[in-house]
Amino acid sequence: MVPPERLARGPLCRGRIDQPAPAALLTDVRDAIARERGARLAHRIAPASVPGWSTIEIYVGENALAMSDMQIVAVYAELIHRAQTTGR
Repeated sequence: MVPPERLARGPLCRGRIDQPAPAALLTDVRDAIARERGARLAHRIAPASVPGWSTIEIYVGENALAMSDMQIVAVYAELIHRAQTTGR
């Protein structure tokens, strides 16, 4: 059951972060994590103004409402880690 306070928040986007990885790689990793965990936590991933870097739109939608904040942070950390270790 989803706690009422999580439902009240609803889907949200709270900002963007830049990462030293190509957008295509981050997108592939994001999609793999979504298949594995059932949660897609990054909506838009695009090339940043710095070559080889990407901008990730941080997104927590309905598919992740049952996750705790710490679980969401762990999935983002996994996204970054997998992109950085795969991209080397």
